[in-house]
Amino acid sequence: MRRLTAAKLAACAVAFAHAAHAAPDTPLLWADFKEPMQSHLGAPVQQLAMSERSGDASIASVQVADAVVQVEGRLSTANASQWATLGIEVGGDARGVPVDLSAYEHLRIRLASATPRVLRIRLKGTDLKIQNAGCYPVMMMRVGTQLSDYLIPLSAFGPESFCGERGASIAQTLPAVARVEVTANEPSVEPVRFQVGRMEFIAATASEPVTTAPPPAPAPVVAATATAGSTPTLRNAPPAAARKPSPPAPASRAVQVVCERNPRYGLMMCH
Repeated sequence: MRRLTAAKLAACAVAFAHAAHAAPDTPLLWADFKEPMQSHLGAPVQQLAMSERSGDASIASVQVADAVVQVEGRLSTANASQWATLGIEVGGDARGVPVDLSAYEHLRIRLASATPRVLRIRLKGTDLKIQNAGCYPVMMMRVGTQLSDYLIPLSAFGPESFCGERGASIAQTLPAVARVEVTANEPSVEPVRFQVGRMEFIAATASEPVTTAPPPAPAPVVAATATAGSTPTLRNAPPAAARKPSPPAPASRAVQVVCERNPRYGLMMCH
């Protein structure tokens, strides 16, 4: 048997690394929703209703209609909570195996709200300490009443300022994404109602044509650009599984919007 020289082995390793991280040609479909409250791959839709003090966040109903999760509940300050959150999260498949999304640059997600409001989107990994501290990367998306596909740069995601060194940057999280979370967080005297639909990750830049499988109902596409910010580093990223991209489909129209750092929250807000 012929032995490979160290130089040839190194060259092979570099070639393999480039191939493994090559940008996918088609989007990766994370979740398309169906009854009974799950994604197209069987990942259950988990309900989230939490507050600093009991009773300030509650879910009235969560159901799937026309491939969209409809969330209804209440967020109040009746018990003087400093924070409250209401929404859902969903994994990449029924097994809950984390997915390596390092090759992707954008999240395209279908959202709407009964009244215009800001929703928070968070990408979660598998580290329980980071999860419990609320320090996986997050961003804020201002959504309207019309169901729309928002094309969000992953560079807009970052840990909240209170996390400090505990925070996981988007670069540290992408190699092993376990769940995508969407929540409302602002108190309201009226019931909080919003919708979450199809989620997919895209490698193409926002200025290039992107493709998606035909949606169950038409929805406009809103593309976002962000100004990058620095985030802390984290060690020992967990292993993740590879996922096949979703099939190619006709390109959708994109409308450019802007992501800016919100001084009140210290996070990126897209609008």
